Amino acid sequence: PEIAEIVSLLTAKGIKTTTLKVSHGFHSPLMQEMLNSFETQARQISYHAPEIPIISNITGERAAPSIATAEYWVNHVMKPVRFADSIKTLETEDYGIFIEIGPNPILLGMGSQCVGENKYLWLASLREEVGEWEQMLCSLGKLYVQGVDIDWTGFHRKSLCNKVLLPTYPFQRQRYWVETNSCLPKKAVLHPLLRERLHIVGLENQILFQTQLSASEPSYLNDHQVFGQPVLPAAAYLEMALAAGVAIFQDSNLILEEVNIYQALILSEKKAKTLQLILKPDKKNGYTFEIFSLNITEEQQAPVWTLHISGKLLRGEIREEKRGFDLSLIEQEYGKQMSISSFYESLTEFGMYYGSNFQGVQKLYVSQEKALSFSQLPPHLSLQSQFYQIHPILLDSCLHSGYALRLAKKDELSKNIDIYLPIELKRLKLYRPFTSQLWSQVQLSSPQEIDPETVSSNFNLFNEEGALIAEVEGLTSKRTSSKALLNLISTQRQKELQDWFYQVQWQPISSISGVYKNIIPEMESSHWLIFTDTKGKGKSLAAHLQQLGQEITLVYPGESWQKSSSGVYQINPSHSQDFESLYQQILTETKSPIKYVIHLWSLDSLPSEQLTITGLEQAEKLGCASVLHLVQSLAKNHQYSFPKLWLVTEGAQSVLNLEELAIAQTPLWGLGKVISLEHPQLWGGLIDLEPNGGEKQIEKLLNQITSNSTEDHLSIRGEKTYVARLVKQSPRKSQSYQWQSEGTYLITGGLGALGLHTAKWMVEKGVRNIVFISRSSPDQTKQAAIANLEEQGTRVLVAQADVSHQEELRAVLEQIQLTMPPLKGIIHAAGVAEFEPLTQMGLSQMSTILQPKVKGGWLLHQLTKDIKIDFFICFSSIGALWGSVGQAHYAAANHFLDGLVHYRTSIGLPGLTINWGPWTGGGMADTEQLLELRKRGIKPLSPSQALVALEQLLDSSEIQTGLANVDWSIFKELYEIGRVRLLLEEIEVKPGQTQLLNDSNQLATKAKQERILSQLKLANDEETEKILLAYLLEEIAQVLGIKIEKIELEQPLTMMGIDSLMAVELRNQVQKALGIEVPLSQFMEGLTVVALTKEIQKQLKETHPTIGVELKNNQQTLLTNVKNNDWIEVDL
Repeated sequence: PEIAEIVSLLTAKGIKTTTLKVSHGFHSPLMQEMLNSFETQARQISYHAPEIPIISNITGERAAPSIATAEYWVNHVMKPVRFADSIKTLETEDYGIFIEIGPNPILLGMGSQCVGENKYLWLASLREEVGEWEQMLCSLGKLYVQGVDIDWTGFHRKSLCNKVLLPTYPFQRQRYWVETNSCLPKKAVLHPLLRERLHIVGLENQILFQTQLSASEPSYLNDHQVFGQPVLPAAAYLEMALAAGVAIFQDSNLILEEVNIYQALILSEKKAKTLQLILKPDKKNGYTFEIFSLNITEEQQAPVWTLHISGKLLRGEIREEKRGFDLSLIEQEYGKQMSISSFYESLTEFGMYYGSNFQGVQKLYVSQEKALSFSQLPPHLSLQSQFYQIHPILLDSCLHSGYALRLAKKDELSKNIDIYLPIELKRLKLYRPFTSQLWSQVQLSSPQEIDPETVSSNFNLFNEEGALIAEVEGLTSKRTSSKALLNLISTQRQKELQDWFYQVQWQPISSISGVYKNIIPEMESSHWLIFTDTKGKGKSLAAHLQQLGQEITLVYPGESWQKSSSGVYQINPSHSQDFESLYQQILTETKSPIKYVIHLWSLDSLPSEQLTITGLEQAEKLGCASVLHLVQSLAKNHQYSFPKLWLVTEGAQSVLNLEELAIAQTPLWGLGKVISLEHPQLWGGLIDLEPNGGEKQIEKLLNQITSNSTEDHLSIRGEKTYVARLVKQSPRKSQSYQWQSEGTYLITGGLGALGLHTAKWMVEKGVRNIVFISRSSPDQTKQAAIANLEEQGTRVLVAQADVSHQEELRAVLEQIQLTMPPLKGIIHAAGVAEFEPLTQMGLSQMSTILQPKVKGGWLLHQLTKDIKIDFFICFSSIGALWGSVGQAHYAAANHFLDGLVHYRTSIGLPGLTINWGPWTGGGMADTEQLLELRKRGIKPLSPSQALVALEQLLDSSEIQTGLANVDWSIFKELYEIGRVRLLLEEIEVKPGQTQLLNDSNQLATKAKQERILSQLKLANDEETEKILLAYLLEEIAQVLGIKIEKIELEQPLTMMGIDSLMAVELRNQVQKALGIEVPLSQFMEGLTVVALTKEIQKQLKETHPTIGVELKNNQQTLLTNVKNNDWIEVDL
């Protein structure tokens, strides 16, 4: 009561108040009764005097030595916080920069009000609506501008940047304004959901509108999903009809009647759907309307239009102002609020996923047959409300309060709540456009107990002042079978997923043994550093090279660094200093720079049939650990000329699907793929030898290393050499898997996001016994997820154990054997992911990432190989297929899982490994990483998409498959910067896959093409060079955002600031305009503008011989050329 009285007094004076959610009333007498207990605890702490000045909240002044005592903190509990005095003390001591450390700036505003003239800098560390990295950088930039000394070494410690020396020169006072878009004609967009009006001959009495919608356009639509599939909300159809009404009647007072909704529209992220809204005159001086979507497939002879909604559109009636809603009576009529987070979590459990954009409900009250909600648009969308009559997010939020009514009654009706989709609307009256906020009052008009198949509701919608602005009468929703809906969506998903499955295929190339005699004798004398095995492969290679006059240094693994003899050393694979000492010793003893580095230590790893945990640890030292230290030493000691590093394994790749893999060597392939990305200048390649392949393999190995080939993923088998190629490969259908309700299914890492999503899906399939293995105990959120599984009749065992510890894992399996039904399937999803570049990675970091997948995977195999299980599925990563910068250890760990599964299948055991792309809704990639991956062309998979793929793979005969949604037009360009990467040679890049240019860009591009081509057609060699030079200067200036006159003709492009992304953009523009293929390397190899002009002129002349031939300026010549089609043919 006292608090209420204070709030009332403050409100009367125009002071707003906020009720804080806290556990106790700190800094008040309410804490008196806990002081004795608190003091007991406080006296057990060892205190130390602060090392930096602190302002005391108790006094508002600099803290006295008493701050390091228990008494101070006991007094602190009840004393008021003298925040204003503290700020004023800082002000008097000339502090002018204030940084708030916290999740959102709350104290900054209060602090700025405590000073007189606000001349200080107030900076936030984090903001809820801004990305963490963006906000940190923003505040850091402001600190730098104020002259604060920044520790740039610490800032760049974990970045993959090379330091570049830049010239220092005085400020040149040049302006670099961002250019505005072209002012070429552009079709007006009538409405965000209703792009344009069509005028079609013969249909003058009808009004047609057309638009294109997808899950990403408008982007908020992706946050409205049913069972993980984006579905266009019914509210969007209604808004389209209302927008058409405004365009026709020029009035926002509108009525929609007799609305029928026939079929849901499932949206795709990859391909936009074309929709048409057709209005026909009606007898009531209104219109009937229908909305169709267009479907075109290769099998169909003609386009198919699907009707989604129909109804009537009328001009609104003149009405008397109706009584609004008294917001002060909310609690009296409706009682307490529902938890919004719990509400949306409940909806997600039943298959209705509302992302952050569609979680519009902010307050929710439920009372018997009615509910009240307050909704608002997300801040970043609030300005959009001016373009809508009722924003679909706000109107859809009204339906959410209807769900709240059914959720409140679910215990009375059934254990589960079904999905209800709107099918009919009697009437919607819109009196005025909405703003970005609304109150929604909903009441059931037909009790669900009478007809559980349908439910009808009425809504009154009010603005923030409580004025009525719309009425919705008779919104009827029909219960929809989850199974039927899932089948519909599953079919749609499977079609969408077909282009997302990938496999690595080993393809034979022609034998190169005949080239050996021709190439090797011509080799210049070079220095070869060979990390040799003890089986004799390295010695044999050295003998061949010595016969050819090459200088050789052999290095063996050992316990400590030592020089055995001239050119022969021994070092410890785990000691980074040994590698540095070795390198320095070689530099002092030889004049020849090292040209080739060959690593063969992994060949000494134990074969799979003899492998133990100790053997895996030794293989890690010989393989990944030693190569990590080797790369760090090479990168440190080479700045200009670089040796080529080749990693050699034996039997580590499943080339012919017949051999048993040496899986202890497989992690080296994952590590190598990341070395090629982080240090392309050092990279030679990966070669896998055939076990017991004989002396000819050494010749093939030597020949491949010294050839000019750009192949870097090779395997030698018999007389053939194979190369790796990534190809699209849909799963080959096999027998459908039958889930066993009386069986037990084990998920390692089961309390992670991927594990919980998978478990929920398995329960939907009928699984009734699940065992989770997790190193940590479940928190409150995970306990709720487990409870939900149990509510559906599933027995859940959570075993707290480390899957990489043999005895702990054995105990879990014994517990399953004694207390659970027979084990039928295993999903190994345990894993840890971190970002760390190779040059900064330590062995402990690498081991931490490797253990759950390498040791854990091997122990799972060993301890269950004698149990008859149906499947053994490993959750691997797409990074194991092509590498991932900063995650060499993670790629290595996942490559082991891939090898383990191939080994299992080779000995007759079940196995499937899936190289997943990133998932949304948790997983190894956080929000910022997902955004960065999108920029690079890799779009995340929704859990529902991933699980549909999992089902397809489980029903297939595949052993290893990658699944990723990749925009190859972006990813391939970036992936292949720095060197040719033939792994992706067979991936087809469809032009224009990234996005469709808008009308103005198309017109601008076409105009530029026509201009340059018309000039080139009639130009001689000298004129051609001038035209191309002027054109390139124009394009470079546009990409860099500078004036043409500022470009130096003899300066390399890379020195001007052209980075990889700019180079891709520039190359694409040149190719479009000139109709020729220009290698990206020409823009990245340091060519000047003049040199680049000559290269392009040369290519242009080779592609179109008529360019550059001096033409006579007369009409006859032109006519002859036209007749002979002697023009550059460019697909415009």
